[in-house]
Amino acid sequence: AVPAPQPRVLDNPATPEVETNYVLDTDSATVTVHCSSTPPPPNTPVTPPTDEFMDVQVAKDATPQIQLVNGQASVSYTVRVKNNGPNQAHNVTVADAAPSGVTFLAITQPPASGGCSITGGVLLQCSLGTLGPGVERVIGVSARVTQTGTYVNCAMATGNGKDTNGSNNRACASTLVT
Repeated sequence: AVPAPQPRVLDNPATPEVETNYVLDTDSATVTVHCSSTPPPPNTPVTPPTDEFMDVQVAKDATPQIQLVNGQASVSYTVRVKNNGPNQAHNVTVADAAPSGVTFLAITQPPASGGCSITGGVLLQCSLGTLGPGVERVIGVSARVTQTGTYVNCAMATGNGKDTNGSNNRACASTLVT
């Protein structure tokens, strides 16, 4: 009688975690992979770089002129925040304090990403997150005035990074109420 073939173990020194068992002259083989018992390290949060050059720019539009009707008038504001690059702008924020006599009523156009809130009818604050080069976010706000006069409203935008043009981080718009 011919003895039955015995399994042979083949270990590759370059891959000690893999063990291969095979029997010559058969169609049978097994591969065993031994996994390490050490778990992989946890994912650590990535801190955005603050030394990248970027240029956060804000532009502001307002209803140019409006007349009081029954002692009040509605004013619309649009705030545009854009990163002119060349790198990403991280943690971009907008702050806009209503001038005396103006009450912010609602956010009529929220940004495409991020979020905004109005506090006490007088402070608009937005967190827009990271803006890539050339990315723009638009925010619309409605407001009410109850006195005649010229109202100048300004918005300020900032981001983490080295802003190459700080002079365009603030923009104002005027409304004449008659």
